[in-house]
This record gives sequence, C-alpha cells and structure tokens, in this order.
Amino acid sequence: MTHLARTATGALAAITGAKYLANTAAVYGLTRKLAPRTGGDARRVTAPGLIGVEDLSIDDENGIAYLAAADRRTARRGGIESGGLYSYDLTQPDGEPQLISDPSVPLYPHGVSLWISPEGDRELYVVDHAGGRHSVRRYGVDKHRAELIDVYAHPLIHSPNDLTAIGPGEFYVTNDHGFHGQFGQAAEQFLRLPISNVVHVVTTNNEVRYEVALKGVPFANGIAWHPATGEMFLSAMTRREVWRCSVEADGTLRKIAAYPTDMCVDNIEIDAAGDLWIGGHPQILKLVQYDKNPAILSPSQVIRMNPRTGNYVTVFEDDGSLISGCSVGARWRDRLLVGCVMEAFIVDITLRPER
Repeated sequence: MTHLARTATGALAAITGAKYLANTAAVYGLTRKLAPRTGGDARRVTAPGLIGVEDLSIDDENGIAYLAAADRRTARRGGIESGGLYSYDLTQPDGEPQLISDPSVPLYPHGVSLWISPEGDRELYVVDHAGGRHSVRRYGVDKHRAELIDVYAHPLIHSPNDLTAIGPGEFYVTNDHGFHGQFGQAAEQFLRLPISNVVHVVTTNNEVRYEVALKGVPFANGIAWHPATGEMFLSAMTRREVWRCSVEADGTLRKIAAYPTDMCVDNIEIDAAGDLWIGGHPQILKLVQYDKNPAILSPSQVIRMNPRTGNYVTVFEDDGSLISGCSVGARWRDRLLVGCVMEAFIVDITLRPER
C-alpha cells in the first residue's frame, strides 16, 4: 500500500469513527435537549402491587386498560420476583387498577397484547420471564379475571420483549437481543449491533409453528400490528427508528420504511384513529443510571406518529420528575396512559383539545 493510500485509508477510518461516535452520542441522548410538556392534566394512579407497568393494552370498545406490572428493581437486587396483570376501567371516574391474574401463580410479565375475536372474546397475550424462563402466556380476560388458556415456549423465544397478537394462537414476538449470554448482550447493546429478530408463532390444526419472521434488527423492542393496513410496526430501539413492515403471504416481515425519531423507541400502541402512540427514552443513559439508583431521574417521552408518513409530534415529555423511564403511552379518547419500567404508578393524563 502506498503512502497516499495509507493516508486516505486512515482519514476514512477517522471520519467513519467520528461519525459513529457522534451518532452514538445522539442515540444515548448526550446531545438531547428536553422540552417538558404534559399535554393536559396529569395524575398518578396507584394500586397495591402495581409496580413497573412496562406495557399496557387498551380495549377501546369497553374502555378497559390491561396493565402488565413487574417489580424489576426488587428482583434485580436479589429479591423475590413479583408481578401481575391488572385491569383499569377508564369509564369510572377516579377508578383504581384491579389485580385480575392469580397471585398464587408466579408471573413476571413484560410486553402485552390484546386480541378481540369477531365474536367479541378478549384474549391477552403476555411475555413472561418468571423463574428465569421465557414464554408467552395466553389468557381469556375481562375487567374481572384473567384465565390461562395456553403457554408458548420454544428455543426461538430466547429474549422476548414485546408481542402483538393477530389471531387466536397467532402472534409476533420480538427478541431484543441476538446473543444469549450476558457479556454478548452487553456488547450488542453498546455496539448497537443489528442482530435481534422477530419470531412468528402460529397455531393450525392444534400444531404450533415457530419461525423467524425478520432478522437484522438493532434491539427489536415494541411491535404492533395495524389492523386497518395489515402492516407491522416495529421499534428498532438503538437506532431510534420505527420500522414499517409488510406482512408477506408466508408470515415473514419485510421492512418497507424506517421512520427516524429523537428518542430510543420502546412500546408501540395504536389508537382508534389508527395513529401510533410510542413511549420512549430521550436520554437512554439516564435510564441505565436510574436502574442502579432511583434518585437519578430518567426522562420520558410519548409521541403520536402518522403510520403512513412517519411524521410525529411529541405529546408528552418529562425530565423524570413526574414519571421516570417511560416505556409505553396509549390513548383512549381524550386520555393518555403512560407506563414505565420501575415506578409504582402509572400516569393518567386528560389531554387538552387539539388546536
């Protein structure tokens, strides 16, 4: 290699490295400025045992929100795993979430998805990590109860985060890491490697099939099937993007657009009008610090996104003093529910009318 070639190669490597570092700083929120707003009148909603509502799903017709709660901070410090499923009746003024899962059965939930059959039956699909095992639990639900129907476990579901149900016994679940070991997963996150995936689970003639539907995702997090368009929306968390995907005839997903945002995107919910509501972390390093020290606040953000264009507006943004570590935002009529990773409450906001 000539001196000129070596110089050019070195310069290219320096430029590439500088771009990578600048992008990393942006992704981690080191350069992100906050513009706090609540979008309306906010109140904290509590209930016994309601800790760490990382995800929720709303029954729009009946005005019932289903909440998945898990006390992650206690478990990560060697304490007993505890968690449960709650219903929150949005039609009742000043209502309180009610435990609907069996407290005697170990449950340590993560992502949830509500599916409603043409006959009106409600089923709640839940990612569960109880006892260090990973599975998806399928429940029949209403505001008073959650009755277990089935449990899905398979080697392909090795790091499940979120899921979206599209039919009876059929759902897509995200694995947020490609590596299985703790060291590999840490490196994967730091380097933002695109090696996580989405798995399609389908039941036909009492046989359950598990197949990888999409590979090459940088930290696959939230996922939501859009019933009006038949498309899938996926959070590529460490790229701060929402991926719009087509659902192919064989059940695989094909990325057709990537919508950039200004936060690390977490869970995705879809309202009655078809808009995407996405909770996330504008300064993700603060979330890492907050995990270790609750005194360090982790800023929260919720955006509303047009599924066709990717254009979005920030509806809720907070420095963490109202709610830290927001992971989900979901709208019902003029209400916005905000859940988070570790706090012992959710935030219920009565939104101001749009101008």
